[in-house]
Amino acid sequence: MRTPRTIETNAFDVRKLDQEHAEIRRRYTGLEKAILRGREMPGILEAANSLVQMMLLHFAHEEQLLLKLSFSSHLRKKLTDANMEVTDQLIGIAEGLEEGKAAAVFHLLRLGRFWMKEHMHLESVESLCWLPVEFNNRGCRALSSELKLPRSVCSATK
Repeated sequence: MRTPRTIETNAFDVRKLDQEHAEIRRRYTGLEKAILRGREMPGILEAANSLVQMMLLHFAHEEQLLLKLSFSSHLRKKLTDANMEVTDQLIGIAEGLEEGKAAAVFHLLRLGRFWMKEHMHLESVESLCWLPVEFNNRGCRALSSELKLPRSVCSATK
């Protein structure tokens, strides 16, 4: 049974992930600006590494939240596999950055752009569908209100 404390904890976790999304966007923009403003390669590598580290931290936090939420084994595997795939790519990019390879920066830009579109936008909209599974109708309304989500997210629990 889900308690108000569980709902509160999970709401905090979702807000934390949203804050991390904002920080990832900020660092991605910082990397683009570093390139467009013609910074030297060490500055570009520093900005890229900062983005990689933030993304890796985010995925670790996301995995922790996934373990707390009630998902079917199929959905849990799908989400975990997607996170692992991106994490593996980020580790490869980090290795390339450590070696000073410019190609790693461009790979990060491509991955970041795709990931921000697919994960941060589409999955955040999709998450509105799976969050109500975790909460009863009243808890869902309280959480959606706290997170300023549309009321329609709770329609799945009716």
